[in-house]
Amino acid sequence: MTEIYLENNELISEDKWKRFVKSLKNDYNSLETNLERSKRRIKNALEDAFKARYEDKSGILVSGGVDSSLLALIGKKLGFNFKCYSIGLEGSDDLEYSGKLAESLGLNLKIKIVDTDDLESTFKYVLSVLGDTEVTNINIGAVFVIAANFAKEDNVKTLFTGLGADSLFFGFEKQSRIFQAEGFEGMHEECFNWLNEMWGKDLSRDVNLANNLGLNLKTPFLDKQVIMEAVRIHPMLKISNTGNKLVLRELAKDEGLPQEIAFRKKSASQYGSKVQKAMDKIASEKGFKTKRDYLNSLK
Repeated sequence: MTEIYLENNELISEDKWKRFVKSLKNDYNSLETNLERSKRRIKNALEDAFKARYEDKSGILVSGGVDSSLLALIGKKLGFNFKCYSIGLEGSDDLEYSGKLAESLGLNLKIKIVDTDDLESTFKYVLSVLGDTEVTNINIGAVFVIAANFAKEDNVKTLFTGLGADSLFFGFEKQSRIFQAEGFEGMHEECFNWLNEMWGKDLSRDVNLANNLGLNLKTPFLDKQVIMEAVRIHPMLKISNTGNKLVLRELAKDEGLPQEIAFRKKSASQYGSKVQKAMDKIASEKGFKTKRDYLNSLK
């Protein structure tokens, strides 16, 4: 199945992506407020999305967070054969939680402990593909590249990620701050803003890297039906003063994900893997005042 953001395996234009997002807009007053119905619809849509994307030699990138863990759980329940891959520096939270996930669900998990000395070559590669020195983008890209190359060692051709869940279900810290300022109605509009921004922030990065690595990127949370179901859900079922991604976390718990994983606080991949911390250390040791200065030196 071809992802909605691809044509001939290339990323569609930003204008075309934004037209798609605009077509999803709906009336705030007609949103679904029933938690059980919302969970059921998201579950069904995610299962269909996973089945449509699964191929032989598939792998799932897992961090031990709710998004990728739920995908692994769905794949397991559907009876598909796949391996999970998790990377991080020694002692990283992502490795710890991924291990707990695999033990709880009986997943085939492979873990790679990243050596700081190997990171610079990865940063250079990501820079060469993306052509920019935006620090967050390079760090997230580095995590993806290391994990993707790790999966390729097993001849994995198709790689599943949890991309899209944070935008749809309000998993970002900044979204929590916006909620405090704008309330539920403002958050509904914010969902479409975040989807719009995904083209430049996430899709252009991950699609370019996956294509350069010769991998098929699969993102069930960005399946059209999953997106449509998600934007129909009232923000009150997604975010509150005490938590985020509420409906997704409740679904994950109901399906059998351990409580500590289903409700694990969001940790971006560059932090959960400790790659960002490693870049800080490398830049400092090489005498650079900022990480951007360090990245510019690698061009």
